[in-house]
Amino acid sequence: MCSISSLPRKPLFILDFDNTITTKDTISALFSQVLKFQGSLGSDLSEAHSEIISAYSSDLSAHLEKYIPKQERRRTLRDEILYQQSLLDVEMRSFERVGKSSIFKEIDPEQWRSLGRQAVKDGDVQIRGGFDRFIRGPHGAAILWGIVSVNFSRNFIRGVIEEAASFRSFEQVEIVSNETRPRDGTIIGPDLNDQREVIGTSDGKLRAMHAILNRRRLYQRDLGEVFYVGDSGTDIECLVDGNVTGVIISPDGKSSLMNAMERIGYKVKHVKKYQEQEQEQEQEYKNNVRILYWGGDFKEIMDSPIFR
Repeated sequence: MCSISSLPRKPLFILDFDNTITTKDTISALFSQVLKFQGSLGSDLSEAHSEIISAYSSDLSAHLEKYIPKQERRRTLRDEILYQQSLLDVEMRSFERVGKSSIFKEIDPEQWRSLGRQAVKDGDVQIRGGFDRFIRGPHGAAILWGIVSVNFSRNFIRGVIEEAASFRSFEQVEIVSNETRPRDGTIIGPDLNDQREVIGTSDGKLRAMHAILNRRRLYQRDLGEVFYVGDSGTDIECLVDGNVTGVIISPDGKSSLMNAMERIGYKVKHVKKYQEQEQEQEQEYKNNVRILYWGGDFKEIMDSPIFR
């Protein structure tokens, strides 16, 4: 009989959603589905939607104009993290505007799932290459995975995933993201604490990632290496966290996040070089070289040494 310590370890993948699992940000698709739903109830909220988008764009532009140091002057990890965290006020004001507009009013969790499924059916949300193979796991052996996101609705995310994977059941997959209250359409954070803090920036995602990781460590005795996969600045704190190996999704290896990480001193290697020659790894460790990986899609991740 095998002891627990002799059992093969299962890697855990914690994934961003927008632009990582999907090929582009889903905010436009989400609002499109919501406006159709509200229209079916007799409410035309297109003007409210336009005002939300316009106000957010103006608010963000004003913040970027005033923020110092500018991008080219940010040379340390701390610089980039502080910049990402500085965006929280912009995001919170947007969440408040969305709540006051009532654009999400009357949308319950099951309806959000339906809207997510419909967004995939309509072609408004497309899934990144290799994802279906990824969730099936190597040789048909299911992997452990979860999702963290700044998205408005975790149930919209669940609906997208269900439709993309032909309605497989993903109830066991933990999705930590924001939610909405059906009675008034306000946005609340995930059920991680009594405050229900909204996830808006990189520090919120880090809390969400740690929540998934801590629960897995508590119940998964055979947990192996942990990977975080993301694409944008909101993922930066998760990608560099000491508990994980960070993988950046970038179709051409030239994304703004990759440029930012290289600017602040990280070496970003393709996932095919994961765990390359031990001698080279030891030298990089001695020289305090900080390593991240990147892949163009989930197929490249599946074909990498991570799964060998």
